[in-house]
Amino acid sequence: MSTAQPPQLGKAKTYDLVALLASVQRLAGRHAARLLFERRDPAASVLLSNMLNRSVLPLARLRALHALDGQGALSEAAILKGLRDADERVREHAVLLSKNSPPTAASRRSLAAA
Repeated sequence: MSTAQPPQLGKAKTYDLVALLASVQRLAGRHAARLLFERRDPAASVLLSNMLNRSVLPLARLRALHALDGQGALSEAAILKGLRDADERVREHAVLLSKNSPPTAASRRSLAAA
């Protein structure tokens, strides 16, 4: 009988941690988010933005929004992307995250046009 070893996420590369955010395994996703927050690797912001913009999985987009916020890299463009998301949960979380940064005139115009 083989016993599966749990993944050693502490040794995982930033790319792998970002990819784990898309996992439906709640514990793996949370652990990956925590490690990304602790490491604050600048490379993560690009990967997270890519996930937000390109993932077909709403959970991945939602977690990318929160991880960008945790990295201190949540841009107005990312918030707007979240506010326009097809998934209501992503939109809801984008609203919550937007409360931390007041909208600019440009973002108000962009939202009004949507």
